[in-house]
Amino acid sequence: MYSGIVAMALVALSVVVLLYALHRTAVITADPLTVLPAQSGWMPQEHALSRFHARWYLASIVFLAFDVE
Repeated sequence: MYSGIVAMALVALSVVVLLYALHRTAVITADPLTVLPAQSGWMPQEHALSRFHARWYLASIVFLAFDVE
């Protein structure tokens, strides 16, 4: 009765695992000079996902509130 749902879940899970494995092998074998983000040839000084200061959260919420209008 639930064999179709289980089969689709297994297919989806296997696709996710396959894509994850392909990504991991591509990252390991990639040349660092071609995969690093470039800023006019400078090496990045901080991580791209670094934390923002708390004061910007309020500014962004106010911006979104007025942007919806």
